[in-house]
Amino acid sequence: MDSDAYVLQLSRYIHLNPVKAGLVRRPEDWEFLSYLEYVGLRQERLPKVDAVLGQVDSVDEYRNFVEGGMVIEPELQRLMLD
Repeated sequence: MDSDAYVLQLSRYIHLNPVKAGLVRRPEDWEFLSYLEYVGLRQERLPKVDAVLGQVDSVDEYRNFVEGGMVIEPELQRLMLD
């Protein structure tokens, strides 16, 4: 992980895995994700959320960033199904 932008992208990728796998509709519906801590829906002992959240202005901005990755472009969707 050689850049802050990569860490941010990686966190979105991880938090959207259950969504893209069709296990849940939204990342906060998967109780095993640290996403719940990142967006303030659960207070646990998860370390280092500041490493990612420090790259955005607010929790809402992070939530919008992650959930913005839920949209799959039609061309990508076609390639995934082929």
